[in-house]
Amino acid sequence: MLLRNNDQSSGLCNGTRLKVRKLRNHVIECEVLTGNNVGHIALIPRMNMVLTNETVLFLHMANYMWHFQELRVREV
Repeated sequence: MLLRNNDQSSGLCNGTRLKVRKLRNHVIECEVLTGNNVGHIALIPRMNMVLTNETVLFLHMANYMWHFQELRVREV
């Protein structure tokens, strides 16, 4: 899911759901899953994100990609 508006005319805005197809050195190749551009391929460039406010002083996304693993919740 996109966290910021990249290209509104192409449907790449906040909340757009994407399926990652390939992770490359400088871009992420994604397929658009929601909105008017379903099925289109989007190339998202690597970018640094910095958030500043009173509660979060500094958040820096490093120049490498993170791989997240799905967490499963066990029922007790």
